[in-house]
Parts: sequence; C-alpha cells; structure tokens
Amino acid sequence: MRLVLLTVLAVSALSSEDVPCDRTRKVLTKPWGIISDGPSGTNYTQDSHCQWLIKANSSKQFITLKFLSMGTECSYDYVYVYDGDSFKSPMLGSFSGKTVPQEVVATSGFMLVLLYSDANYVLDGFRAEYSISECLGNCSRRGVCVAHSCVCESEWAGPDCSVASCPEGCSANNGGGFCARNDSCQCYPGRTGVSCSLDVNDVVGNKWHRLYSGGINARAAHSAVYLKDTDSLYVFGGYDLNYVLGDLVIFRFKTSRWEDEQGNVSDNYAMSASHLDSEALQAVVDMVGGAKEVGGVVE
Repeated sequence: MRLVLLTVLAVSALSSEDVPCDRTRKVLTKPWGIISDGPSGTNYTQDSHCQWLIKANSSKQFITLKFLSMGTECSYDYVYVYDGDSFKSPMLGSFSGKTVPQEVVATSGFMLVLLYSDANYVLDGFRAEYSISECLGNCSRRGVCVAHSCVCESEWAGPDCSVASCPEGCSANNGGGFCARNDSCQCYPGRTGVSCSLDVNDVVGNKWHRLYSGGINARAAHSAVYLKDTDSLYVFGGYDLNYVLGDLVIFRFKTSRWEDEQGNVSDNYAMSASHLDSEALQAVVDMVGGAKEVGGVVE
C-alpha cells in the first residue's frame, strides 16, 4: 500500500513537460508556461500527433511562443503553430529540423501547437515557452500599454516599441541624414536605409544594410525587379503559409519606405499619443482619473 501511494505521488508531481505527449489535446490557460513533447533528453514518439491549445482571457490579448530548443527529422516531422483553436485557423509557422525558430505571436486569443511525426526516425523534439500579455511584447519596456496597443517612448517605435526611431543617429557623423520631427531618419540625397547608412555611390559593397523593418508580408515564390528610372524595387505575388498573394508592393529607396500600388505607405510603427482611438483615449483618461466620455463629450 505504501509503495503504491508513493508511486501515485511521484507521478502527480511531474510537470506537463516531463510527461511524454500523446494524441490528446492539452488546454493551457495560465499566463505563462512551458510546453514540450516530453522529458528533456528523450526522443518524441513515432507517429506523434500531440496538440497544445493556449487560451487567453480575451481575444485582444497577445500569445507569444518562444522556442528554446528544436530537433525534428527535417522535412518529415513538423511543429505547426496556428492563430486560433483549430487547424482551419491561419497558420503562423511550419517548423522542421534543428534550427530554433523565431518567436511567433497569435492575436486571436488562441494559439494551437501541433507536433506531427511519421512512423520512422525521431529526434529529441522541441521545448518552448509561451506568455500571454495585454500588449505585444509588453511594449519591450519602452512604452505604455493602452487599450492593448503600445504608446512608445519618443525614441522608440513599432507595434511593440522595439524599433529605434532614429537608429545610429541617422549616420549623421558621415553625412547620412538627420532625425526628423516624425522620429524617423530623413536621409540626405544619395543615402538610404533605416539609418541612412547606404551610400548609393558605394561601388565596393560587401556590407549588409538594414533598409526597413517590416512593411511587407512574408512570402515565397514571388517576382521582384529593380527599376533604375524610379530607384525602386517592385515585388509581386507569391504565397504565404495560408494564401496565394496577388498584390504589388514597392520599396522606394529614396524614402526607405514600402508602398502599395496606390502609393499608400505600408508603415510598421505603433500609434502615437496623438492618434489614439476612442477606446484608447478613454483608457488614458482612466489612467489619469477624473474624466470620462458621455455622449461623445468629455466631462
């Protein structure tokens, strides 16, 4: 009787990541946790079909998945991540092999993770941590979370305040440009890039330059052409993990900006305090106290 009791207590003390996954779906509701195919140092099972459903309290919250390790049979065994609670939801990532994937974020209030393996060769699987937050990346601790959107400090931008507004001082020391009033680099003629680091007259090359952060949906199998007359890169079509794309996007080297075919700028910056919607404005008012909106009038 004592032996049986000790065995039951030992099994119940194991955390979810220490128990090999099976064909059932595990539902996770805590704001933070670790998911894994099983105990560290062991391989996942053949013919696996393991699921983890992460549920936030609100559809306006963000679920972030950060991979800590990755090891599956390349091109045969996969970890799929969906932005939703079913396999019909938009796919966020399809990962296989030993390269640790980038972070993925779900915005629907649900994230579904699937480990699929065939009936042959297996490896040590994956391990990842998830977190649920009111704002994307908790605004990288460089802004304020207001109504599930980041209001960034003056020197930072992006949906999670992770992008420097005027990186590297806009390369001002070597004639690159200057930091404009909209907190982005304004490049001098002949210079381009996020920090105005790329000189169009540089014939030596052999350097990487960041031209822009975001601004275009990730895609594959697209067509692209550079036209010298407009100093622009034109990208058409392709496909992502969910759809065949038929759009035309254009990168203007003179302004270091992506545009659609109508000339609308595809920006990747977070909203500023001067562009808050009514919900966000009410949240700001609630933070400072003493006022509220009644019938469209602030009292």
